[in-house]
Amino acid sequence: MQNVSPYLEKVKMTSKINKQADAAYLPICIDIKGKECLVVGGGNVALRKITVLRKFGAAVTCMSPFFVKQLERLADLEKIKCIKRVYPLTLSLKKYALVIAATDDSDVNKQVVRDAVRDKILVNVVDKSAPGNVIMPAILKRKGFTISVSTGGRSPSQAKKIRDTLNHAL
Repeated sequence: MQNVSPYLEKVKMTSKINKQADAAYLPICIDIKGKECLVVGGGNVALRKITVLRKFGAAVTCMSPFFVKQLERLADLEKIKCIKRVYPLTLSLKKYALVIAATDDSDVNKQVVRDAVRDKILVNVVDKSAPGNVIMPAILKRKGFTISVSTGGRSPSQAKKIRDTLNHAL
């Protein structure tokens, strides 16, 4: 792990702090296996989030007026459920353990957050349109262990670089 240290020191010295991200996120691990999760959005960002959820055994439903081909394929293989529709003005989210707003429409993302907060559901937002109550760290999962790297939502790209550095060092 000697190779990792200089990079992590550089990150510490050069990271820009985003004052907007003042939440105190507690790093925890939740058992998502078999739990219903909703991803609102049908693009590549939604695909990445769904891939992570599936890796941990979640039962995923994806809602969007369109889907990238990889999501359509997962639905055809019955790996996920796809609901082809625009997110409604309001929707009960009580049956979901986790909801992810992954659209390119900030108004839709804000509505997803409002609905999730109202229903007391964990919600992650992929953009900064509305603060969710959960952030998704960069994850390195190997047989027998999982490492997550988070910058508290300040710089997801920096967290991914650190994760990738750790992956190469292990």
